[in-house]
Amino acid sequence: MFSAERSSFEVSEWLVVFGSVRLLVVIVYRPTYSAEHPVTTSVFFHEFSVYLESSVMCNELLLICGDFNIHMDVPSDADTIRLKDLLNSMRLVQHVKRPTHIHGHI
Repeated sequence: MFSAERSSFEVSEWLVVFGSVRLLVVIVYRPTYSAEHPVTTSVFFHEFSVYLESSVMCNELLLICGDFNIHMDVPSDADTIRLKDLLNSMRLVQHVKRPTHIHGHI
């Protein structure tokens, strides 16, 4: 297990081994901008892209999950577009298609 905190997000990595299958599970939490956490999404996108550059090169299968506090179901939102572009550039796929939040967001 590995965990770390950047200025814009927290991350925990878990290596799951089942027989010959090796899966790297990455759990991310990005707090929303607030007086207690005055870090912009621009900082997050920079830090997260640097983090992803090393993570996508791993030898294991990769699963990234968590709470990014970006509404992926709002296609016109600038942060949604930016996150989708970042994931696409890293050849990553958003698999969640239904709301996972009490307020109905993905």
